[in-house]
Amino acid sequence: MTVPYHAAHGPTLTVAIVDDAELVSGGLRTILSGHPTLRLVTLDSREQVRRRIDLALYDPFRAGHFDRIVIERLLHDPHVARLALYSWETGARQIALGYRAGADSYLSKAWTAPTMVRALERVAAGERLFAGRLPPAADECDWPGRKEGLTYRESEVLELITQGLRNQEIAQSLYLSINSVKSYIRSTYRKIGAERRSQAVIWAVNHGFGCPIGR
Repeated sequence: MTVPYHAAHGPTLTVAIVDDAELVSGGLRTILSGHPTLRLVTLDSREQVRRRIDLALYDPFRAGHFDRIVIERLLHDPHVARLALYSWETGARQIALGYRAGADSYLSKAWTAPTMVRALERVAAGERLFAGRLPPAADECDWPGRKEGLTYRESEVLELITQGLRNQEIAQSLYLSINSVKSYIRSTYRKIGAERRSQAVIWAVNHGFGCPIGR
């Protein structure tokens, strides 16, 4: 179980800047260096994480495309307690993409240093922040299992299980790795109290699954 960060737990909050340009990571390190409660490190998403990261910061937009692969990897890394996306792109569509991908928060690179520091501390403590507020496209949408704590992606996976798809078919349908699918299945089963597929299907049918999930 992830233990939320609290200042009383220790003097520092370890924040990892993932795969960002040296200019950006260097700038963040400079403006946040005066805050003794923060320790900034850089993280290469292609390498195995070998230390606890309280909060990972990742800009998911690469050449105009939203990169889900690194997000999936960070969300399921046991060393990464929380993931916040951050970007110059803070329109409703971009934030909705981050929300549906399962990120804990979506922050703006345009924020001042004090605002960013406070946001990092709040996210690490368990809050979910989305540059302003969640846009209607994300805030007002709904999906089966949301009230029971399932994320949008977990709901997608469970929906496909209900339709009879095997793990490999689910991976192909959602453009995920097979390991990511297995990880989502484990987290979903844990939340709904299922131990096998038949139990998960029964739970899903009783909680409104069986209809297409909006994308």
